[in-house]
Amino acid sequence: MSPLANKAQAYFALGMYDKCEESFQKALQLQRGFPDASYGLSLLWLIQGRREESIALSRKIHDAVPDFVPILNIMAMAYLYAGSYAEAEKLYQQLAAKGSYVPGSFPLGVVSADYDAALGMIALKTGKKAEAKQLFDRSFEMNRKAIESGNELYQYRYNIAAVLAIQNNHEEALRWFEKAIDAGWRLYSIAQIDPFFDNLRTDERFQQMIQKVKVTVDNQRKLVEQTEKQ
Repeated sequence: MSPLANKAQAYFALGMYDKCEESFQKALQLQRGFPDASYGLSLLWLIQGRREESIALSRKIHDAVPDFVPILNIMAMAYLYAGSYAEAEKLYQQLAAKGSYVPGSFPLGVVSADYDAALGMIALKTGKKAEAKQLFDRSFEMNRKAIESGNELYQYRYNIAAVLAIQNNHEEALRWFEKAIDAGWRLYSIAQIDPFFDNLRTDERFQQMIQKVKVTVDNQRKLVEQTEKQ
């Protein structure tokens, strides 16, 4: 990954989105079609609500580099978040066919990428409740076993919180969401639009957890901004 793309990732994690986009765009000027930079820019646009731009760039890069799995995931996420379930289902099925989801394997640590969970949401939203429950249970077990084996990645804990939240198991979802935060999860901008957490959106405890993470990230960003001014 180029130095500019690395800098953009740091800006993304700190919520410095203007500088993040600027760095990704510069990386693309130096290397047109650079997959990692295109992926990061597509994700940035997605969380900013610029779904059409995100999908257009993702599709362009996927056509050019069909084996680059992360960009396919962003496109699937964009359709899922937009409620375009038929399109999202096709893409998640393609992803599942390429191999199992491995948390932490995508640049920028995208966590809404558990294929079973995503397909479960699509099944639930399209009235296939039994199929949805089966997929959610499979997702839960995969993530639980990884944690029990000693894996400390926050993604597994976030994924468990997500499948519990969408099934209206609020107490357990909040417990696992807090575990994800304790394990280092900081991508509050994604959680604020992640449809898995729609059922918790108005829960004061969920809002307080999001705010706690936001304050932590804001403090880190201020330190970086002060350093850059020196």
